[in-house]
Amino acid sequence: MDLDVVHNRLSRLEKEVDGVKSDLNEQKLAVVRISEQVTAHSARGEERHAQLLGEFRDMKTDFRILLRQQTEDAQSRQAFQNKLFLAVLGIVSTLVAGVLGFKPPVTTQTTPAHQTTKANGR
Repeated sequence: MDLDVVHNRLSRLEKEVDGVKSDLNEQKLAVVRISEQVTAHSARGEERHAQLLGEFRDMKTDFRILLRQQTEDAQSRQAFQNKLFLAVLGIVSTLVAGVLGFKPPVTTQTTPAHQTTKANGR
């Protein structure tokens, strides 16, 4: 009878060991799946990070181009305003001169001295 009890306990122990081995294998598979998910998630995160950095570089370039264009537009607008101001100032000064009766100075041409001597025959 002692041998039957020992045999019975031994078979229960073997069943318990088989159950523990089965649980251990399931846990190993679960750890492998989780590890694969973490690796895939990490790879997606790195890809997204690289994509975001590229977008930030593109935004920086676009912003610089926009600032350059705005500066050029402001300079051309300022040049146009300066030309317009000078044109209006010229028109106003011409009108004021006409109203006040100013006339442009008459320039008389003088003949150089060496031409005068040729005309006199010398």
